[in-house]
Amino acid sequence: MYRVTILILAFVPALSGCGKSTSQLKGQVTLNGSPVSYGQISAYNEKGDLLAQTRFVNGAYEFPDLPVGKATLTVQTVGPLGYPAWREPPPPPKGVPPLPKEVLESNIYGGLTDEEKAAAKSIVPVPKKYWSPKESGLSVDAKAGKIQFDIQMTGEGEKPEPPQMRFN
Repeated sequence: MYRVTILILAFVPALSGCGKSTSQLKGQVTLNGSPVSYGQISAYNEKGDLLAQTRFVNGAYEFPDLPVGKATLTVQTVGPLGYPAWREPPPPPKGVPPLPKEVLESNIYGGLTDEEKAAAKSIVPVPKKYWSPKESGLSVDAKAGKIQFDIQMTGEGEKPEPPQMRFN
């Protein structure tokens, strides 16, 4: 009897699953039929809680471990540091000399591959409605396993203003 109990206890975790199921969601991001070069996709649950974020390069994205369930996606075309790459960084505070261009670029694009750098430098903005989970209209039912979900956006892109930096 003792051996049977041990065997049953050994197989119960395998039958019930060891952890939560996840979805591997991937696809292409396009605007008016053309791949979007660089940006970030965020996934939100039905309560509006952030589930995951990933960046995309040359239209290709992947969430390797998105929780299973309904999710709303947003798309923002921001550079590696989180602000639009088409806008110059804010000027330094008074009395502080500006960083040399090569140092600034190293800080912004350091750690990226050549493909990622080129994509980040050629960002095209997406329409503002895709920035918000309430307005994007990009809903997916992420089921366990691999899922293909292409994000096909239309419209004119808008350039967001980055948060203002304050120095005290």
